[in-house]
Amino acid sequence: MGGKFVQQIICRGVDFTSEREEEFYQVSVDVKGMGSLEKSLDDYVKGELMEGDNAYLCEELGKRVPAVKRSVIKQLPQMLCVHLKRFEFDYHSQTRYKVRDRFEFPLEIDMFKYTADGLAAADQQQKAGEQQQKQLQRTTSSSAGSTGSESGQLQRRGSTAAIDKVSGGCNYMYDLMGIVVHSGSAFTGHYYSFIKERTQSTAGDGRSSSSRSGSSDSSSSCSSGPPPRQWYSFDDKQVSAWDITNLEYECFGGKPSQDSDARGPPKRNEYDRAHSAYMLFYERRQAAAGSAAAASSDGSQQQQQQQQARAEGSQMQSEQLSISGRAN
Repeated sequence: MGGKFVQQIICRGVDFTSEREEEFYQVSVDVKGMGSLEKSLDDYVKGELMEGDNAYLCEELGKRVPAVKRSVIKQLPQMLCVHLKRFEFDYHSQTRYKVRDRFEFPLEIDMFKYTADGLAAADQQQKAGEQQQKQLQRTTSSSAGSTGSESGQLQRRGSTAAIDKVSGGCNYMYDLMGIVVHSGSAFTGHYYSFIKERTQSTAGDGRSSSSRSGSSDSSSSCSSGPPPRQWYSFDDKQVSAWDITNLEYECFGGKPSQDSDARGPPKRNEYDRAHSAYMLFYERRQAAAGSAAAASSDGSQQQQQQQQARAEGSQMQSEQLSISGRAN
């Protein structure tokens, strides 16, 4: 159901990394000062540098060394639940308050660069770039000759995780399926939600145009995403169709003058919206197109094998009847 975090401590200048895994059911990201989900996730996985008096005590080396401490995603869940930190505590005034800043999030997101594999690829590419820069500073022809070989090896190693990403297909692609919205303040308010339907609308001939989410995308590829499905608003007992084009107004929060279609300068004494997204639910995209093609190919092969077996059986039966007739 959930995923797995890995707490990493990566030593600087030493080839040693300490890792500790833990399960999670949601990812809590900062809203204040971020502006978007992508920026908040980047900040989440960048980690902190431990150096000086706060350097990491490496037991393997028996001494303190500078290191980077970070928490990254090692295993992604089928349904990714993202909690937006809309409620904070002001230690100066000793009061709780709601963060009403504008916070954007996409309809689809690639989670690769926020995983352990993605960050490992980025680290290796950075090392390759640093190594290449050092080599370029050398003036001798012999060192210049070795530059291409060494940096090429580093770049090939750095692209290994990227190749794994391609082979993994849709394992890192997620589509937005649900939003929980909070309207009000830190002390009172109301929750309601927007949810994308799990099955598509019934086609005109009376037959369902798709089944569950996993199979409804069978005609689509990993890059194109699932076909459009209707969104609905769930507000207590009120259930009604909802237009996803209202996402910015209904869920991003912030001031009206920050909207993409806003015109003119901001108004004086303009207030932030009281309603904004609080929880996001992303579902892993299903690479159903390839699976369906593979299943169709397997089915065709199996059918051919069955037809061949029946033909061989009929031939054997004919030969037995012919032999029996000659014997009589």
